[in-house]
Amino acid sequence: MQKQISKNRSLSVIFFLGATLALTLLLIVGHPVPVAAQTTISCANTAAIPNPESASLIRDCETLLGLKDTLRGSASLNWSTSRPIGQWQGITVSSSRVTELDLGDKGLTGSLPATLASLSNLQTLHLKGNQFSGCIPAALRAVATNDLAQLRLLFCGQTSGSAADEETEPVAGESPTILYLPIIQK
Repeated sequence: MQKQISKNRSLSVIFFLGATLALTLLLIVGHPVPVAAQTTISCANTAAIPNPESASLIRDCETLLGLKDTLRGSASLNWSTSRPIGQWQGITVSSSRVTELDLGDKGLTGSLPATLASLSNLQTLHLKGNQFSGCIPAALRAVATNDLAQLRLLFCGQTSGSAADEETEPVAGESPTILYLPIIQK
């Protein structure tokens, strides 16, 4: 009996917290916020990757499909499980990994999601000539060849008005350099 009362109390607390969160969002946003189910798109055994020999390429494919709508905005990209990944616009696959993303001048109007950095073998990233909004995930700096500076967006976490190529402010996750100067009194 005691376990049942404890379980009911726990469920009541969880319900209360969920209702409080929903009410808070309603007050902040001004209208109900729909909670969409997170759908995972599988690339294995599809036209995108008909012979799933590489789990890494499957992850790359699923990452790209997951961020496609955020990245493209109102433009179009032909990325689909009904087309081989090697035929997707701007995608280069080498050694069973996505190594290049060349989406320059494609009319993309979305934003750059942080999940783009999970393409761990990405060596080239060309995005200039698009109208992205938001900020550039700082992890994308690790891509050896990129044109991020030409996007004229801040890195996520920057607070000044300087563009990505002018690194005058610390970026989230990085510690600023602090200089200590002696105080000389006269």
